[in-house]
Order: sequence, then C-alpha cells, then structure tokens
Amino acid sequence: MNKRRNNTRMITMVIDFLHIGICIAIIILAVLVFLKPVQHAYCFPIVFLLASVLNFSSAYGRVNRIVGIRRWSPGVFTTLALGVFFLIIAIVSAFTVFR
Repeated sequence: MNKRRNNTRMITMVIDFLHIGICIAIIILAVLVFLKPVQHAYCFPIVFLLASVLNFSSAYGRVNRIVGIRRWSPGVFTTLALGVFFLIIAIVSAFTVFR
C-alpha cells in the first residue's frame, strides 16, 4: 500500500511540474500574440494544443486520484471534454494559419 501511495505522489508531482511549465509557455506565447498578432499567428495552434495537453493531464491526475472509487466524477468528464474541445480548435486553427 505504501508503494502505491508513493507512486501516486510521484505522478501528482510530475503533473504539477507539467502544469507549471505549460502555463509559463502559454503565457509567453500569449504575450507574443498580443504584441504582434499578424507576425506570431503560428502561436495560436500551439497555445490551443498546450491547453489541450493541460486539460488531458489534469484529467489523468483526477482519474489517478479516484482509482479506488470505481466512478468518475463529473469533473473528469468536463476536463476531458475541454481537452477535446481545445484539441479540435488547435487543429482548425492550424489548418487556418498554415494553409
């Protein structure tokens, strides 16, 4: 049981560092897009893709915490739906920017 708890803590720590790195990258890209939107239009798909990865990793962290419950909370489904939504927007914006 102790090994499972340590594994869960390690996964939570990795997800936290991933969230910090992705949030910093999103902020930097958003500032670039805000300053010169026409020259940095390629950043839009990247921002949406990073937001999708952020939501999917958050959903994974939630599922990892509630493994023993056998029921997923509505928050997991909401987070997964947002991840899919941002992934679709990233694909559409990539087609729009790079065509």
